[in-house]
Amino acid sequence: MTDNFDEPDDIPYMDPESNPWDSLLLDLAKQRSGMKKHIMGLENGLFKIQNRRSSKKPSSLASELTQARKKLLQIEEKILDVERDKILAEQSKKESEYLEWWRESKTDEKSSVKKEFDLFISHASPDKESLVRPLAEELVSIGVVVWYDEFELRLGDSLRESIDRGVGNSRYGLVVLSEAFFKRRWTAYELSSFNAIEMGSENMVLPLWHKVSKDEVLSFSPALADRIAIKSSDYSIPELARLIRDRIRSRR
Repeated sequence: MTDNFDEPDDIPYMDPESNPWDSLLLDLAKQRSGMKKHIMGLENGLFKIQNRRSSKKPSSLASELTQARKKLLQIEEKILDVERDKILAEQSKKESEYLEWWRESKTDEKSSVKKEFDLFISHASPDKESLVRPLAEELVSIGVVVWYDEFELRLGDSLRESIDRGVGNSRYGLVVLSEAFFKRRWTAYELSSFNAIEMGSENMVLPLWHKVSKDEVLSFSPALADRIAIKSSDYSIPELARLIRDRIRSRR
């Protein structure tokens, strides 16, 4: 039985005619296919030598096989690099389109429409138990209308669309900055969304530092590090909720 490497069918669906990243991936996939064929040929040749069916020197063939395998590994690494760059480029494009959409949608008419929520809570899941859930519940209990994922998301909802609606219909965004927050893709998306809405209007982002230092926040976002923030370690949950409520009400 022989393996068929003619078709690079182990790469997801690609559109090389309209997508330069896919064109590059397809070229690399063909290189990988050819190198795999070459390696199979060398392995078969080495097998024949070992069984004394060839006059070629085994050391020469073994060295060539080693070099071919190194080349295959380099191609595989290049494919991974290109796939990563493609994902980052597509994400950046979507975020740019989203920011542009917000700029175009910020008309005088829309800016005068009453927001559905007082506060959108942007956070990382690992912080739910220790801080975010009890804080959200406390805020609701003192009259703040909160968009919090556990309150709003339902089975089958689109996460991106739900976040867009929540951000777009909230007067403020409470950003819970933590080590987990810095590592999450969705939290970065939520933050960039609020930054887009903020352009030309009052500050909407309210930073809450949770077990992070000034240097850590500065490393993540110098702009956020420059804003006056509250620290979860300085207050109880009820105290935090009242501070946030008072900040929101002061701008009504």
